Amino acid sequence: MSEVRTAINEAIGDVIIGTVHPNDCGGLSLQVDGCCQTPLAPAFPACDPSGRILGHRGVFRVPVPEVSEPREARVRLVRYGQCLDEKQLLIAPIVHASGISARDVLALHKFPLVAPNGIAMHAGLLEMTGLALAPCGDASRVSVKVDGLETGFDFLYPLPSRDAQATYWYWPNADYATFKISIDLRARQRRFASPHYRIEFSFDAEDSPLRHLKNCFYVPKSMAAYDTFPGNDRLQRVQRFENAHSVAVRGYSDCMRIASLARHYGLSSDGVRVLDWGCGHGRVIRHFCSVEERAVPTGIDIDADNIRWAQENLPEVAFSVGPLMPPTAFAEGAFDLVYGISVMTHLTADVQIAWLREIRRILAPGGLALLTFAGDTSVAFASRYLDPVWIANYRRHGSGADLPSNDLEGLISDPSYYKNVKLSAAAVAQRCGEFFEVLDVLECMFGYQDVAVLRRPFG
Repeated sequence: MSEVRTAINEAIGDVIIGTVHPNDCGGLSLQVDGCCQTPLAPAFPACDPSGRILGHRGVFRVPVPEVSEPREARVRLVRYGQCLDEKQLLIAPIVHASGISARDVLALHKFPLVAPNGIAMHAGLLEMTGLALAPCGDASRVSVKVDGLETGFDFLYPLPSRDAQATYWYWPNADYATFKISIDLRARQRRFASPHYRIEFSFDAEDSPLRHLKNCFYVPKSMAAYDTFPGNDRLQRVQRFENAHSVAVRGYSDCMRIASLARHYGLSSDGVRVLDWGCGHGRVIRHFCSVEERAVPTGIDIDADNIRWAQENLPEVAFSVGPLMPPTAFAEGAFDLVYGISVMTHLTADVQIAWLREIRRILAPGGLALLTFAGDTSVAFASRYLDPVWIANYRRHGSGADLPSNDLEGLISDPSYYKNVKLSAAAVAQRCGEFFEVLDVLECMFGYQDVAVLRRPFG
């Protein structure tokens, strides 16, 4: 990197890109028409055209958030008051082909986001890869701890993530948002007796409540957690990117998050009777007995094929096929905890209401329901498929027209049943409040989905 010149290179949309010589890293700032944008902490790796990393520092990419119309701008790169480079650049707002502006979508996607999408174990190393959307696209505002420590592992970020750019087209620097964490398993196994590796991301930005739960992921140490998964036809039926390693980590992490939320809101874990409503092949409920030793786990799903597989392979959980519409065969007050991940997100309003009534019935008085809904962040995530009219209606009413989904085509009796349904946090609270005490609606808690924390009242 010694031959790199500190300079402004170009503007792509409203992102200004440049390079920094290693000796010039301190005291840098970028000015656009005399206004300082941000102190520069160049952290983007320099890459050749094939994506090969040339250095871990040296490239800056600064979004200019106040751009509303295309315009020429005088851009200056300054270090300790001295101008190192100056260029006249055309900067412009980012607008999707559908006509939606990035600014409008960013108004919905309020919190930074992290999502693991790959796990590998080889030669004594555990490697996790994934995506982290940094606040304002600034990678220096993202940090990671493993088992509460700040050192003792490798965190390589940001790396090129060209696939993410299509989905998160509106987020600054989404094309450089991939991370890779490497942990030496042999060294750490001797030092830490916990049943998992805890990996926590932190963002130097406003984040949702209980961020320590939202941004934590757990890699089980026991190899039993990675055994006994179905083939890809079942594993990827809804989550098409899953593999046995990634689904184990995500399922275990979701289980830890659910158990932690239940405890946080006052539910005793001693002998808890728990129902995974919409369990699929048992992605989450399979881990409950290892997370809560005395839990009594049950799973139900409308996908009879996956339920048959789970009944044959996961005998520690009581699985059954559920109906498209209630009631279920469960007795009133049968469960202390009911959770549903990405179930309400696929049900139309009348079906949601019917199931809210049924979940209230099968919960014991004082019991908790943790139900995810697709709200503002989910709308942002799906924005590449939407249009300005849909977005405007959603922002006005807290919901939009239901969107199609064919994930369960041919597997359930009613092809019109399964949709992609968006509902804002305020609309969720209003709908659920007819049946439950609404303790919270936590945005962006399960990936891009919100979770409603609901209690069945006593009496």
